[in-house]
Amino acid sequence: MITWEYIAGFFDGEGSITHQREHNWRISITNNHYGVLQDIQDFLECFGIVSAIVYKQPSKAYPDSHGYALRLGAKQSVLTFMHYIIPHSIVKKEDLLIARASVLQSRDVKRPTEENYEEVRRLLTEGYSYNEIWDITGIHYSFGTLTKLCEELELPSRCTARRGMLK
Repeated sequence: MITWEYIAGFFDGEGSITHQREHNWRISITNNHYGVLQDIQDFLECFGIVSAIVYKQPSKAYPDSHGYALRLGAKQSVLTFMHYIIPHSIVKKEDLLIARASVLQSRDVKRPTEENYEEVRRLLTEGYSYNEIWDITGIHYSFGTLTKLCEELELPSRCTARRGMLK
């Protein structure tokens, strides 16, 4: 079973965080095994973290090197990932703290409020996934918040219903 501790260790060994432009950061986790990155991606999706897995071409210097990279670039996804991973990271904790401070200086990070919960309740009732709700509203709702709203509406949690990973 995938846990935040597991992902932190995996990230410390196989991950990187790079500065893209002012207040924007990209998180990557590379590996030769697509399946393990897919498992991590499925876990992250349960927390509203949007990611993509891309194939990495071999380079001229290393023609036999190829693999995959799981990448996060959206500010809310990067922030949420950092929120959960920082307490468990050892090797890259300082880099994560610096990056988080930079992202939080950005003024366009939207936060959930009571006023926009009605829209989320409607979208949940209509069967939208957590990631689709994030895309539609542009606001990150934590897994716990969305699960609580599902319980209030007597709906199964999207993550629990689809993946059976969390309860």
